[in-house]
Amino acid sequence: MIGVTRWEGVSGMVITNEVLVTIAANAAVPMLALDPWVYRQVRAVIVRPTVATLSGARPGPVAGTMTDDSISTSGVAMANNGPLAISWDVALAESRRPSAGRNVIIHEFAHKIDMSDGYADGTPPLRGPALARWTQMLTDEYERPDGESADAVLDPYAWSNPAEFFAVATEAFFCVATRLADARPALYGALRDFYRQDTAVDRSGT
Repeated sequence: MIGVTRWEGVSGMVITNEVLVTIAANAAVPMLALDPWVYRQVRAVIVRPTVATLSGARPGPVAGTMTDDSISTSGVAMANNGPLAISWDVALAESRRPSAGRNVIIHEFAHKIDMSDGYADGTPPLRGPALARWTQMLTDEYERPDGESADAVLDPYAWSNPAEFFAVATEAFFCVATRLADARPALYGALRDFYRQDTAVDRSGT
C-alpha cells in the first residue's frame, strides 16, 4: 500500500496475508481514481484483535471543550504521520457485510485523506471553485436543521464533528451508494466529484 512502511500486530495479533490483503484492498477503494499522494501520511498500520478502550484527556464533542470519558473504538487515525489503528474482528465483519453501511477501514483511511492537506476538518484536499463548492455543501448538509434526526443512511456518529461527517459519509458512499444518493443527493454528488467514482452506478450499492 502506498506510503505504508510498517505493519504491526498488537495484543497477540499476527499479521497474516489475510489481514494484509483485507485491509489493503478496502483501503485501495477510495483512492482508485485519486493521486496516491492522499495517502502519503499513512506510514504505519497497527492491527489489534478487537475493540479497544481509550481513556485520557482529549477534545470533547463541542469545540473548545475537553473530556476524559472512556470510549470504545474500532479504529483510530492519528494526525500527520501518526499511525492508523484497526480492530481486526470489526474490520473483517464489516468487509463481509457492506450493506450495513459501515467499514472501519474505509472510515479511518478517509480520515487520512482529510488530513492530507494538514487539517482534520471534514474538507479533503481541494482548491479554488471545487473547495468553495465543497465548503458550501458541508455547511448545508452538516448543519441543516433536520440533519441527524432525519437521517436514515448516515450513522449518528457523523455529527460528532465535520471530520467524522466526512469519514462516515465516505463509508456510506462506498458501501450503500444508492441509499446515500437517494437520501442526500448533494452530499453524494460532492463525494462523487471528489473521489471521481460514481459508485451508485459503478457498483450495485444497496
